[in-house]
Amino acid sequence: MKEILKQQFQASYKREAFEKNVLRPIFQGKVNEYVILDDKTTFPISLTDGEKNIAKSINKYGHIVTADDRKIELYEVVLKDDKVVERNKVSIGALVKKQIIGNNAIFVNFTYENAEDKNWRFSFIAFDSVFEEGDIKTIETNPKRYTYIFGEPDETYKTAVDCFSKLANELQIKIAKIKDAFGVEAMSKAFFDEYRDTHYKNFVNHLIHSNFKKSAFDDDEKAIRDFVKKLLGRVVFLYFLQKKGWLGATSLDYKDGDKNFISNFFKETKQGLDFYTVWLSKLFFDTLNEKRKEDNFTMPNDTIVKIPYLNGGLFEKDSDRYDFITFEPELFTNLFEFFDQYNFTVYEDSPDDHTIAVDPEMLGHIFENLLEDNKDKGAFYTPKQIVQYMTQESLIEYLNTHLSIEKEKISTYIKNNQTKLNTQELKDIDVLLDNVKICDPAIGSGAFPMGLLQEIYR
Repeated sequence: MKEILKQQFQASYKREAFEKNVLRPIFQGKVNEYVILDDKTTFPISLTDGEKNIAKSINKYGHIVTADDRKIELYEVVLKDDKVVERNKVSIGALVKKQIIGNNAIFVNFTYENAEDKNWRFSFIAFDSVFEEGDIKTIETNPKRYTYIFGEPDETYKTAVDCFSKLANELQIKIAKIKDAFGVEAMSKAFFDEYRDTHYKNFVNHLIHSNFKKSAFDDDEKAIRDFVKKLLGRVVFLYFLQKKGWLGATSLDYKDGDKNFISNFFKETKQGLDFYTVWLSKLFFDTLNEKRKEDNFTMPNDTIVKIPYLNGGLFEKDSDRYDFITFEPELFTNLFEFFDQYNFTVYEDSPDDHTIAVDPEMLGHIFENLLEDNKDKGAFYTPKQIVQYMTQESLIEYLNTHLSIEKEKISTYIKNNQTKLNTQELKDIDVLLDNVKICDPAIGSGAFPMGLLQEIYR
């Protein structure tokens, strides 16, 4: 089952194959109803003129009724080829969220007109009330969307394979089990726990039991831990960077970078003891931290590729004392194999829209939890839910100060994207949102201004 799921997730999207290899073996016989419509009986959804600019078609192709009588309708959305999901999340999400009526939920596949060699998405979208046990409670909130991104031949899709395999082993499938299969929180915890308890500790222990403890760190074990935190933090950052195609590109437009650059770079170096001393240090301090002609970087096989200069100071050299530190190759082998099991995304979602992947918030989570005196220094990475609350409340107060609209109406508009406002009121809000100025004196990671940007855009 796991191998079939992996192959399906790596492949280009085809609805028939997805139904046959994913939905059917997981749900058929374990739910109260499993109904798939053929091509002649699928139910097309009418699109508005605005929606036609985004999508070619929306079709309902079946439904599932779980063992606890919750209905999940199945949809396929074919997007226009020029619509990038990450840049059109609000409008694309709105295409299907309006199909959620009452206490039902939906599975939706997002694909493109020309699906070959393109990512596709499988989303579970439901109101919070769907997750309530016992009596259904009405919760005024946007439907939450949980998404897996598929279609990369080189990805392992370990999280999705493990979660869906576990779901397939259930004798009866209830709505709570489906939510568990789309649980981004469990994935994030599993990632961080292994990062901290296995790989971080192994690198630290290597240095503590080496001659470098005295020669490079003056027998200071905290200095060793700080060094490892920064080393691994830099590597994690590069895993996000390579997802943008910014490492190992052939030209300065950075459209064809190697999305598995770090692992392939390590393999090209022959995976020796000198990987950090010779190659990783060169990448960090002489490349990412230095302006170079045409952004050129010479790979171990003498191929010249493009690596950008980053001016944020993350890759500034800390000390010449660390120049000769070596690590056993298996430490990096195990680290990269661990990272390669996970899908990394460069997009930070809102609390209502979760991509099941390691996102940039993980950098803050690692920073906060591994910094030994972080609380004394006031270092605290704010979770998405708190950021969203802060940003929404700030916008509500800002708009309320400048408008003669009832605060409750403004709050409903900002928090739920629902409105009872007239055209002029909406125009007034639009002008105010265009002209708002944001100041965050304790900027830190930038979570607050970025959160405000997302809320304003939404």
